[in-house]
Amino acid sequence: MNKRVAVIFGSRSVEHEVSVITAQQVMRALEPGKYDITPIYITKDGEWYTGDGLRNIKTFKNLDLGALQKVQIVPDPTSPYLFISPAKGLFGKEQGISVDIVFPVLHGTYGEDGTLQGLLELTGVPYVGCGVVGSAVGMDKVLMKAAFEQNDLPVVDYLWFLRRRWEREPEEILDQVESVLPYPMFVKPANLGSSVGISKASDREALKFALDVASQYDRKLLVERSIEQVQEINCAVMGNEEIVPSACEEPISWEKFLGYDDKYLKGGAGKGMKGSQRKLPAEISEELTRHIQDLAVKAFQAIDGTGTARVDLLVDRDTDVVYVNEVNTMPGSLAFHLWQPVGLAPSQVVDNLLQLALEAWEDKARTTFSYSSPSLEVLDRLPGGRKILITPGMVELGDHEELEHRQMGVLAADTCDYVILVGAKRTRSIAEGLQAKGFPADHLAVAQDLDEATRHLQTFVQSGDVVLFENDLPDSYATDAFRF
Repeated sequence: MNKRVAVIFGSRSVEHEVSVITAQQVMRALEPGKYDITPIYITKDGEWYTGDGLRNIKTFKNLDLGALQKVQIVPDPTSPYLFISPAKGLFGKEQGISVDIVFPVLHGTYGEDGTLQGLLELTGVPYVGCGVVGSAVGMDKVLMKAAFEQNDLPVVDYLWFLRRRWEREPEEILDQVESVLPYPMFVKPANLGSSVGISKASDREALKFALDVASQYDRKLLVERSIEQVQEINCAVMGNEEIVPSACEEPISWEKFLGYDDKYLKGGAGKGMKGSQRKLPAEISEELTRHIQDLAVKAFQAIDGTGTARVDLLVDRDTDVVYVNEVNTMPGSLAFHLWQPVGLAPSQVVDNLLQLALEAWEDKARTTFSYSSPSLEVLDRLPGGRKILITPGMVELGDHEELEHRQMGVLAADTCDYVILVGAKRTRSIAEGLQAKGFPADHLAVAQDLDEATRHLQTFVQSGDVVLFENDLPDSYATDAFRF
């Protein structure tokens, strides 16, 4: 049975048109014998539409929304459907379009920045590409650079500041930038790609103009030192935990700075980056290639990336230092051309990405997101007076068990009147959960062993109390309830 794939593209982004082009390439790469495609187009106003006509690039020359069906997605994991809106089913009931997996092909804001990923997480449907964190960090160049630096990856010197500060004290900011960075320098909006809003400044007046331009596109502004004798190298990566690098390419250099129109429009609709100049593979040594590929993999891991990305790096010809410039978590054309030299056709790339998405989703399903203790539920249902819990917690503790202990403490705070913990070190996380819920400190005791716990219990237990002895939670329950 074919996988039902929803390809989402467009959205409220200055990279809207790039997304449309990439989506056409992705849908062509999805083999009809394996996948049933539902194209989902998000307008620049944020409206969602579907229709077979969206699979033809010519549709977008004179787009007629009236010929399409409006849809919406509901963040309800019990019903992962796209719904036709307004309702078109029998008696006006909502009509659902079932989806197995989503292939987001959005560039820039409201799609590549973690917002759509968050919606899909709430909806409970697997999706291709980076998760919420990887997408958000991969979009914000300031956070991205902080992640690189934390992982000892080389980045060029930079400064950043907020738009409101630029508007409030421009001269002070110009002085600050000039005191730290030499001309020329690049000015960028922190949260856009495809060269939108990016300018190169060679003097103070150009710097002021560049910051004015960048401030139209984001609230966070970034200024970077320009490397004049530079060789720009791009390398794509693919994987979740085991990351594989692609071939390396050398696009047009920063000295002939490649703008948005050059990247995506000169090649014509549907041709993606064909209008750009590139050397593929890059004319660099095998040693440098391996070094760049290693940096690309580490950069992807630094932002908690999954699925795929293209990593852009800068080689300083004067010093031979390689800098990680940025990670593009949804590269134009999905960087198909970078995988072809290593033997992967576009159809194989999308196959791999869909499989990686399903593997990531299966791994996520192993995580405990909510916790319930059957024994505590039993205790809560028992009639009688005060509820008293005595527990040593789990014998073997790791990060997962520590989390479950905290969750147990939270539940116990809602269920129990008194708690006696056996073993201070082992039950510390249970105490943290109790404290987080404001459990009264004078109703919590910690004993060294079960004998001490029993002696302490005897000092305040009274007729009608229900006492629960619970051991080794939650895998094995040796549970006894006693009524006094």
